[in-house]
Amino acid sequence: MIILHALRQASSAQRAVLGAALGRPDADAGTVAAAQACLVDLGSIAYAHDLATGYVRQAIGILRETVPSGPARDLLETWAESTVARAT
Repeated sequence: MIILHALRQASSAQRAVLGAALGRPDADAGTVAAAQACLVDLGSIAYAHDLATGYVRQAIGILRETVPSGPARDLLETWAESTVARAT
């Protein structure tokens, strides 16, 4: 998802930077750092995080509507929230 977003937003120069790193296990640290910078600059990391956060909120809403209050639901909510909290 991150890469798809980036490629849709990228200029031809940014696509070249990304292409130099993607699928290349032998890419050097500078090439990888440049690709990572593109992902940040294009907003792709933030986009994926925001999308994941929305899915977690939706899942928690469904949990609250369908699973009775208690330790099991609390644990599921905590796990769901931790998946997006870790990424920040």
